[in-house]
Amino acid sequence: MEFIYPIPRWDEFPELARATFQAFRNPETSRKLLTDGNAFVEQFLPTCVTRTLSGGEIYHYREPFKSITSSEPVWRWPKELPVAGSPAGVFAIVQASHDWLVHTDLQKLLFWATPGGLVSESKAA
Repeated sequence: MEFIYPIPRWDEFPELARATFQAFRNPETSRKLLTDGNAFVEQFLPTCVTRTLSGGEIYHYREPFKSITSSEPVWRWPKELPVAGSPAGVFAIVQASHDWLVHTDLQKLLFWATPGGLVSESKAA
């Protein structure tokens, strides 16, 4: 999984996922999509994997989220990605962490692959 970095504006969020994540964060659509329809597992995940998931594989992804109650983490996660300053507390923590990583002399190793998700090729360079 990629590291989370503060995304300053929605136009810097990956274009292919932008509208989906905006709908996931919309109070009018998020519950219906993420808990009632399990859209993250049923729709978003299969489009982000470069091969077709087998029935057994998708079963294992579905298993923890079989009820609306157990889908709570999947409903909360997209709302907590630090995008465009929101949520403010998460954005501040991630921004401080990212600033430290950028300015410290500590050596780092970032594995980046094509296709990436949140981290674009220009951010990885």
